[in-house]
Amino acid sequence: MSTVHYTDAATALQPVQSGQRVFIHGSAATPVHLLEALQARHAALKGVELVSITSLGEVNFDRPELRSAFYFNSLFVSAATRSVVNSEAGDYVPIFLSEIPQLFYRNILPLDVALIQVSPPDAHGYVSLGTSVDIARAAVETARYIVAQVNPGCHAPMETGSFTSAGYTHWYGMKPPYPLLIIHPAHHPPWKRSAGMWLRWWKTGPPCNWASAPSRTRYCATSRGTKILVCIRKC
Repeated sequence: MSTVHYTDAATALQPVQSGQRVFIHGSAATPVHLLEALQARHAALKGVELVSITSLGEVNFDRPELRSAFYFNSLFVSAATRSVVNSEAGDYVPIFLSEIPQLFYRNILPLDVALIQVSPPDAHGYVSLGTSVDIARAAVETARYIVAQVNPGCHAPMETGSFTSAGYTHWYGMKPPYPLLIIHPAHHPPWKRSAGMWLRWWKTGPPCNWASAPSRTRYCATSRGTKILVCIRKC
C-alpha cells in the first residue's frame, strides 16, 4: 500500500488553473469544503468551467466576484445551481444521466481536474466514493488530476473488481468528520412526495440505480494509494 500524504485544501487545489474544465462530485458527496477553497482562489483564476450534476450544500457560484473566474456547465440543475445556470455565468446541457460518462470517455468534455469526496483509506488502503458514484467513476478514470476530500463521515460498502485512474491524486484530509449532505423530505411540496410514492410502487426488482442505469449495475468506488479503483456488482 502507498502512503497517503494529506495536505490543506488550498495546496490540494493548485492543479486548478485558468481555462481548465473541472468536474465536481455531486449529490450527497458534493465536496463543499473544496468548493469553498476554490471560490477563495477566484482572483487568481479566469474561465474555469465547472461540470456537475445535482449539487447539494452552500455552493453558490452566482456571485458577481466569481463571474470572470468560473463558468458553471450543469448537466443536472439543482436548487444550489439554478440561479447561476440561468445567468450569463452558466448553462445547462440536457442529457440522460446514463449517457454523461460518454462525454468524458469520448473527450467531448475532457476533464483537467476532478474534485471528489471519499472515505478514509481502510486497512488495505482502499477508499470509497461513498453515496455518489454515478458519473464520478468516469470522471476519476479520465481526469488528469484528482483532488480528493477525505471525509471520515463518508462510508460505503467495499466489493471486488477495479479500474485505475489516469490522473494524479491530491489528498485533502478533513477532521472532524463532515456529515454527508441530505435532502429533507419534509421540505418537498405535496406534489413531489406524491410522485415519489408512485415511483416507489412502480419500481420492481432489487434496490439499484434503476432510473439512470439500464444495465442495473451498482458501482462502489475505491482507491489504493494514489490509484483510484472502482468495484462493480451486478444486481
